[in-house]
Amino acid sequence: MNYGHLVHLIIVYQPPFLLVHSFDNVSVVRYNLQFSLRSACLSSGQDPSTMDPAKIAEVNGTSISMKGPHITHVQLQSISRLAPFSALIISIIFVVYFVIRFYVLEGFLLEKFYGRVYTSMDETTRRGFVNHHIAGSTKILILIIAAYPFIDVAFLTASPRTPFAGSTFVTQGDVLIVASQMLIAMYVFELFYRPKISPVSVAHHIGTIMIGQSAIAISLNLIHEKDATIEFILCTVWGRFQIIQPA
Repeated sequence: MNYGHLVHLIIVYQPPFLLVHSFDNVSVVRYNLQFSLRSACLSSGQDPSTMDPAKIAEVNGTSISMKGPHITHVQLQSISRLAPFSALIISIIFVVYFVIRFYVLEGFLLEKFYGRVYTSMDETTRRGFVNHHIAGSTKILILIIAAYPFIDVAFLTASPRTPFAGSTFVTQGDVLIVASQMLIAMYVFELFYRPKISPVSVAHHIGTIMIGQSAIAISLNLIHEKDATIEFILCTVWGRFQIIQPA
């Protein structure tokens, strides 16, 4: 048996959980076409392995016109290989925030740039001032690294598993996962660091933290969460407004 024949047999006999890696309309249509071809062969007494490979290839390569927004046709798929390591990612970000806050901003940078304006602040004002620099810097960095994958995945033709800028290792989803953890860590930092914060801000920050982490968590259970990929993308759309609002 040659390699082509072996591939042919796998295509014909593979079970549904191998055949359909996603649950979008295109995959369902292709599965139904393949199932129909196989059933027709069996009902006529023909060995499915003798099906015309060209006909199978035609089914597998079926081009189906899908109208509507790109997001409505996104396949169910894991967001990123980094999703299971979200706790590690956010922990690293917290460490980075601490180093920047303690050794850079409070250590010398703010005093050097603002002089007596900074040194004469009371503790409450000073902490709020430092927090604004952390938040502003984080949002600018997120805009720089995540604007392209966000637009490409949410509004153009890419998926979370599309390579980022032609990389062979980094995907669009990898960048979006890191960016989302940066935003979440920024709000957690503010809740712990600022001595005074309004109830509205508290509710907003807690909601952002819970929604963002939940979107990543449910993407780890694709069998039971059929809309996990779309929900994460919608969260990035909502997160876009978190980035552009004043720090």
